[in-house]
Amino acid sequence: MVYEQPLHTQPVFSELDVGDRFPLADEFAARHLCLPLWRSMTKDTVTRVIETIHTCLKW
Repeated sequence: MVYEQPLHTQPVFSELDVGDRFPLADEFAARHLCLPLWRSMTKDTVTRVIETIHTCLKW
Protein backbone atom coordinates (compact mmCIF):
# COMPACT_ATOMS: atom_id res chain seq x y z
CA MET A 1 0.00 0.00 0.00
CA VAL A 2 1.17 3.51 -0.78
CA TYR A 3 0.22 6.36 1.50
CA GLU A 4 -0.14 9.95 0.34
CA GLN A 5 1.53 11.06 3.55
CA PRO A 6 4.70 9.14 4.56
CA LEU A 7 4.20 6.89 7.56
CA HIS A 8 6.71 8.77 9.71
CA THR A 9 4.55 11.90 9.36
CA GLN A 10 1.24 10.23 10.18
CA PRO A 11 -0.40 11.51 13.39
CA VAL A 12 -0.16 8.12 15.06
CA PHE A 13 3.66 8.42 14.95
CA SER A 14 3.83 12.07 16.08
CA GLU A 15 5.39 11.12 19.42
CA LEU A 16 8.48 9.73 17.66
CA ASP A 17 9.69 13.15 16.48
CA VAL A 18 11.80 11.75 13.63
CA GLY A 19 12.25 15.13 12.01
CA ASP A 20 13.72 14.90 8.51
CA ARG A 21 15.41 11.52 8.93
CA PHE A 22 13.53 10.05 5.95
CA PRO A 23 14.13 12.46 3.05
CA LEU A 24 13.67 9.75 0.40
CA ALA A 25 10.26 8.83 1.77
CA ASP A 26 9.27 12.50 1.79
CA GLU A 27 10.47 12.96 -1.81
CA PHE A 28 8.71 9.81 -2.98
CA ALA A 29 5.44 10.84 -1.33
CA ALA A 30 5.62 14.20 -3.07
CA ARG A 31 6.13 12.62 -6.52
CA HIS A 32 4.40 9.25 -6.64
CA LEU A 33 1.32 8.44 -8.62
CA CYS A 34 -0.94 5.75 -7.24
CA LEU A 35 -2.92 4.22 -10.07
CA PRO A 36 -6.29 2.59 -9.56
CA LEU A 37 -5.92 -1.16 -9.48
CA TRP A 38 -8.24 -3.95 -8.50
CA ARG A 39 -8.69 -7.57 -9.52
CA SER A 40 -11.82 -7.15 -11.61
CA MET A 41 -10.80 -4.07 -13.61
CA THR A 42 -12.22 -4.23 -17.09
CA LYS A 43 -10.23 -3.44 -20.22
CA ASP A 44 -12.43 -0.38 -20.67
CA THR A 45 -11.47 0.88 -17.22
CA VAL A 46 -7.78 0.26 -17.90
CA THR A 47 -8.09 2.15 -21.17
CA ARG A 48 -9.84 5.04 -19.41
CA VAL A 49 -7.04 5.24 -16.80
CA ILE A 50 -4.38 5.25 -19.53
CA GLU A 51 -6.20 7.89 -21.56
CA THR A 52 -6.65 10.06 -18.48
CA ILE A 53 -2.95 9.88 -17.66
CA HIS A 54 -2.04 10.77 -21.24
CA THR A 55 -4.43 13.73 -21.11
CA CYS A 56 -3.04 14.96 -17.79
CA LEU A 57 0.57 14.59 -18.88
CA LYS A 58 -0.20 15.86 -22.41
CA TRP A 59 1.86 13.20 -24.15
